[in-house]
Amino acid sequence: MECVLLGSGGMMPMPGRFLTSVVVRLQGQLYLFDAGEGCQINLKKTKLGIKSLRVVAVSHLHGDHCLGLPGLLMMRAQVPEVGPLTILGPPGIERFVRQLHESLAFFLNYPLSFLEWNEGCPEVAYEDDLVRILWGPLKHTTLCLGYRFEEHPRPGKFKTEAAKALGNPTVRCGENYSAGKPLPLTREIPYPPSWSSDLQGQDGRFATPSIRGPTKFFIDYVRMWIWPSLTGCSYPNTTRKQRRRDT
Repeated sequence: MECVLLGSGGMMPMPGRFLTSVVVRLQGQLYLFDAGEGCQINLKKTKLGIKSLRVVAVSHLHGDHCLGLPGLLMMRAQVPEVGPLTILGPPGIERFVRQLHESLAFFLNYPLSFLEWNEGCPEVAYEDDLVRILWGPLKHTTLCLGYRFEEHPRPGKFKTEAAKALGNPTVRCGENYSAGKPLPLTREIPYPPSWSSDLQGQDGRFATPSIRGPTKFFIDYVRMWIWPSLTGCSYPNTTRKQRRRDT
């Protein structure tokens, strides 16, 4: 999962600092949170593409968070055979986009669908095969939404070949775990401290293979927190580069 900050500016224009927008890429698919004016320019600079954009989630209807929508929609329309696009937001987001489309008469070659928040709506705003997006109101001068982005759980990874090379007696358990099957382990098994840290826990014991994910993070209208949820063995001896690659 990659999270790219396209802009963090406010209403006051500043050279070289674009307005609020964050894009998340997961397995080649894009999810955009807020669309400040000119967000399509920085999206183009990142070379992430735009064809795979699935969702645009708008926090609130202030210009520095939504005026990038027409440019973004028009840029996506220049790509052939794009799929549908879902736009999440507060009440009025559909009227805002529809009126812009009608007034500017720009070309669209894909369907738009809208989901507007209301008091009785479900907590889950959007869900596909990779993620789900939850929403809820925040305190601001106007109705403002916060979004939580959750990756669906997926099986952990187990280095079977490395385990076999070490004569690991729980190789079959690791293979079952990687396939999403439950582990039949009922107790921890101690290993010599010289064995690879990739197969042991904090105290040199193997309890369960590491699970990398799901990763969750919460985005509100100006800031974002990211926290990984890691289950199973920790890796105290891994390098920063290895941890970044595994997360």
